Amino acid sequence: MTLKQRAKNITYVAGLAASISVGSLFVAPKANALTFFTQTASFSNQVTELAGTPVLTLDKYNPQPGEIVTDVKFTITATLSSSGTVTNTAANPQTFTVSVIPSQFDLTPSANAPIALQTYSPLASFTRIGRTTYNNMAPNTPTPFGPFTINNNASPIIVTFSQPTDIAGFLGTGTFSFEPFTEIFTGVSGGGGNVATNITTLASASITVEYNGTSNPPTVPFEFSSNLGIGSFVGIMFGLSWWKRKCQIQKTKS
Repeated sequence: MTLKQRAKNITYVAGLAASISVGSLFVAPKANALTFFTQTASFSNQVTELAGTPVLTLDKYNPQPGEIVTDVKFTITATLSSSGTVTNTAANPQTFTVSVIPSQFDLTPSANAPIALQTYSPLASFTRIGRTTYNNMAPNTPTPFGPFTINNNASPIIVTFSQPTDIAGFLGTGTFSFEPFTEIFTGVSGGGGNVATNITTLASASITVEYNGTSNPPTVPFEFSSNLGIGSFVGIMFGLSWWKRKCQIQKTKS
């Protein structure tokens, strides 16, 4: 084999190895599933009735370059607690039953909220908060009622928006809000109308919003992949083997 032929073969193998090695330096990272932003708005132990306040305010999310929001998830919980006293105002002992029931506990989106939102009722209407039967209660003797508590912590309302048209309403700058409304019913069965109640009901609510999606960062140079590294090694060894065989053939011919 002439020096010119050997130089040509060496150049070919070196070029093959270089092209494979350089290709392995550029790896496009895979998209990662992420929670970009989480926020909670809440209030606790507010005396009912509630008529639009306290307002629960949450932030929209402004995606960063490469971020794609694929869903917006809401988790809503609420609590109602009732306690107080009951008094028999009749001249004689009486037996009667007192119940406290929410006929309304709603969280309603304010006017500036995304149109995908609707009114949510975390505690079903007419789910009794508490009930007590008083047997032969003496007259004019205030007697405790409760405390009683109900909540939906074990089964919160979970709402997820994944349609692009719905998600668009939650993106960008600014805020949106929910307004609470309650209507608590106190009922007395028996007692002939001669029962006085002094019962307070407290309301609590919490709304958590999560912005979830994927992130596609730009291609990162000089980051090796194990698969590409193996491919490069195999390619180089194949090239060297080919070159060796060709050298032997040329030597035989000469």
